[in-house]
Amino acid sequence: GRPTSKIKSVTNQMGIAGTPGNPGTNKDVYHVVLGMGYKWTRWAVEGELLFSEGLKYEANPVLTGQVNPIQLKSRIQPLVVLLNLEYEIPTFFDFMPKRFHPYAAAGLGADFVTVTNQTLTTGGQGLAHKTHRGLGLAYHLTLGAKYQITNSFLVDLNYRWMQLSKETLGPVLGYDAQVPPTLGRLYKLKTSNITSSGFYLGVTYQV
Repeated sequence: GRPTSKIKSVTNQMGIAGTPGNPGTNKDVYHVVLGMGYKWTRWAVEGELLFSEGLKYEANPVLTGQVNPIQLKSRIQPLVVLLNLEYEIPTFFDFMPKRFHPYAAAGLGADFVTVTNQTLTTGGQGLAHKTHRGLGLAYHLTLGAKYQITNSFLVDLNYRWMQLSKETLGPVLGYDAQVPPTLGRLYKLKTSNITSSGFYLGVTYQV
């Protein structure tokens, strides 16, 4: 899939006055999902692993109104492990093909995140670089349909909304004219909401 991922409500966590130069962003990013599970008549349980190319965040300047402004570039790359519960919705109408299997699903799991941060001058000169990793909570709601091509293979098209964990952007060192240049200042922002929503296309193999 290539859903739209959104970073919302970025706040200043630096201990000094100022509003983030970029309060949020949204980008279309690629996701690859692998899953395996067991299905009863209409219910199914599944373990899932979701890989993401990562969501980029840029604030230029980091904070508005800085005496000597710098910019922050961050990349949030999650690896999500989920346990899903799926229910196949009955098709009550005769005109609907028997090979058509609509379903609803929900999942809960862990979000393993790598956040890469870099501070630069507004002209693009690198100042400092730092990477940190974290663990959070992720969950999703999905509505989709599978179409049975053969006894073993089904094509799956679904729409998924997913909530990812909150993340810290930084702290990463930068320089500011308000403090001695040799000391610099640690720049740190906080995301209060990261979501992903969009369509996924896949193939299911059943035995």
